[in-house]
Amino acid sequence: LNLQGTLDQLQVAVKADMTKALLTYSHYFVKPKQIPLVLLTDELTIKQGRELNGGVDVHFGDAKIKGSVVKFDIFSKMGEVTFLTNLVPLQGWQQYLPTFSGYEFSGNTKFFANGKGDFQNIGTMLLMYHVVFEQVGVRAGSNPSLIQNLNGTVDVSPLDLETKDLNFDFGNTHFAIQAKMFFRK
Repeated sequence: LNLQGTLDQLQVAVKADMTKALLTYSHYFVKPKQIPLVLLTDELTIKQGRELNGGVDVHFGDAKIKGSVVKFDIFSKMGEVTFLTNLVPLQGWQQYLPTFSGYEFSGNTKFFANGKGDFQNIGTMLLMYHVVFEQVGVRAGSNPSLIQNLNGTVDVSPLDLETKDLNFDFGNTHFAIQAKMFFRK
């Protein structure tokens, strides 16, 4: 941890390596010991002791998450947060998500997300997502694959939802979906 500046504008540099830590959140998330988890900040500043601006990176296993925080008020929880991942291999993720412990994942995915507004009231926020699926598969134990060959993208914004070249096999049936749905204000 490195702090520079004044209380009016404090620059915070953090490199927290939690690889050797066991982390859990109820029955939703488990990070076993020896799985890499590193938190880094990039030019993160705290203005007037309440407003965060700058970059935050998280390295978790094979996942690399690059994020930015813009005018995020730590008291009111108002602001903007954006993050982007690399193309993340899904194999083995069931070990981190106990709800999915009976499943096996394969393939890769990539996420982009942006949220702006009141983080205490998610329903009022402006949210955008972009998800890429590349040869994703889901298998339930020793049963045949539930979903195979999931490829394509899904985009969600405050105005619409759109799928592009979304294809997958469910059992013996192949699905090809092109969709665009507009949301009412």
